[in-house]
This record gives sequence, structure tokens and C-alpha cells, in this order.
Amino acid sequence: IEKNAAGQPKFVDLYDATKGENISTTIHRLYVAAAISDDATANKGLSAHEKELVDAMPKTQEMYEKIAAGDAKGALAVPDALPASVQQMKWIRVGRVLASTGEGVPPEVATDAMNDFEKAYPDDPALDLIGIDFWWSRKDFARIYIALDHLEKYTDGDPYVDFLRGNAYVNDDKHPDKAAAKASYEKAIAAEPPLEDAYWSLITLALEAKD
Repeated sequence: IEKNAAGQPKFVDLYDATKGENISTTIHRLYVAAAISDDATANKGLSAHEKELVDAMPKTQEMYEKIAAGDAKGALAVPDALPASVQQMKWIRVGRVLASTGEGVPPEVATDAMNDFEKAYPDDPALDLIGIDFWWSRKDFARIYIALDHLEKYTDGDPYVDFLRGNAYVNDDKHPDKAAAKASYEKAIAAEPPLEDAYWSLITLALEAKD
């Protein structure tokens, strides 16, 4: 909630790049599903697609629960059982990409999921956010730097993006840059002092340099 020009409260929508949609869209979907669970007649005014989505809600929730639990293969099996219209929704495609980078998933599956999302949403911030793990698994640091640049611009600067950039500089096999990594970690800490991981990364660099 923010204040408008007249000083009155107003609701502000936010874009959740981890799911590729506005928070209002997520809340609307959950609200409709909850309303129908309380009153089965409430679905009479829904479109055919909305009815399919509501019916698929338990499965879609299961997919994200499996992702959180590290069951990548189980999560990937869920979308295949959903209606075609639901499979094409952005937040389901996001889930497919997230699951495809999990342990035990063939590389070509992850590539297909990522290519599908990138083709459908080439300029979406979600592409850069969810793509980092994918590009990291392939040591494609050139693409990671592009994604981090996009995220920095999109967020107008974010300490965690600086932290991730530092990690990239450290792990870049072709062009490692410990000095740039140190600067990125220090920048992240300056902006967000409680960012503990950045301190540990600086300690690791200092130990390696025997500094």
C-alpha cells in the first residue's frame, strides 16, 4: 500500500519474476479456487479456461511443492497431465524451467524448457531470473552477465544481484576476476549490511589470497 498524490492510500501491484506474473494475478487465481472449494456453484460464471485452471490447481500446487522438495523429476511429470491451455500459462512454464535444472534431469530437457520460455517471453524479467541456474549449469557466464545486467536495470540496483555477480566472477572458468568479485561483494554489503553470504564470500577470497 502506498499513498497517491492526494495522500490517500492506494494498492500497488507488484510483478513477481519468480512466477512471471503480477501478485494480483496470483491472488485472483487463489481466491477463485478458494471460493469454488467453499461453493461448487461459484464456477458457473467462469470461462472454460478458468474452469480448467481451477480444476488443475491442486496439481499445479503439487508441482511447486515438488520443486521445493528437490523432486525435479516428479515436478516435471505434473505439467504433462494438465490441460493444454494450462500447460501454456507462464507460471507453469516457469515451474517447468525451475524443475528442469534439478538433479537427475537430462540436459536436453532443461534446454527444451528454457528455449520454450525464451521464445514465448524473450523480454520478460522472469527469463533472466530463472535462467541464471540454467546458464550456470552450462557455465555460460557470458549469458549470466547479460541476465545480471538486465536484473540490475530492472530492479534499479539490488544487493543480491551484486552478490550473484561476485559469484559469477569467481566461478567464471574462462575469465575469472577475483578483484571484481571482491568489489561486487563489498558493494552488496554496503547496500545491505545483513547480507551474510557476501561476508562469507569475502572471507573465502581473503583465505585463498592469504590476505
